[in-house]
Amino acid sequence: ENMCTDCNEITIPQGPTGATGATGATGLPGAAGFDGTNGTTILSAYNSVTGIGTPASLTETTLFTYNVPANTLNANGDELEALIYFEYTSNDAATLRIKFGSVILPITASGVDDYTYIIKLKVARISATSQFWTLEYMTKSAISLTSAVFNSITSSTLDLTTILAFEVSGQNTVATANTLLLKKTVLYKYAI
Repeated sequence: ENMCTDCNEITIPQGPTGATGATGATGLPGAAGFDGTNGTTILSAYNSVTGIGTPASLTETTLFTYNVPANTLNANGDELEALIYFEYTSNDAATLRIKFGSVILPITASGVDDYTYIIKLKVARISATSQFWTLEYMTKSAISLTSAVFNSITSSTLDLTTILAFEVSGQNTVATANTLLLKKTVLYKYAI
């Protein structure tokens, strides 16, 4: 111990520096940030385990409908996309129709097996009065487990500056309930 003669303080000499301690555990990562806008908007959706089916009649029945507001596709390259899932559960043929404005795309379901259908439709704006369509769908048999893929391309001259109805309907050839059973329809807009 050294004593300060003028101030009555005690000075204690410092010993050597000790070893560095172990590194502490890494903290939990922070929450992920939000994705930036990618131009995708869900306009309308229907999703059900039980689904909505065609009634026991021969009348065409609307299974899903949505009025697409005017100018929804407001830039060339904007796309309207529909993802549709339905089941065919009969030996009697039935027709599912996808409609956008005055354009109607029919899909006939038939066969001795029950089938599931997954449909993807895109309508791309070329101009306010010109569109390019692509339709692809896959079917799969519930019994034989065989599947098939279909593709179709068309065009239209709809006026996109007006309100246009998007609709999915079903029509039986024999009055059997739930020949077509719609379980999912999601309508998207992809902005360029």
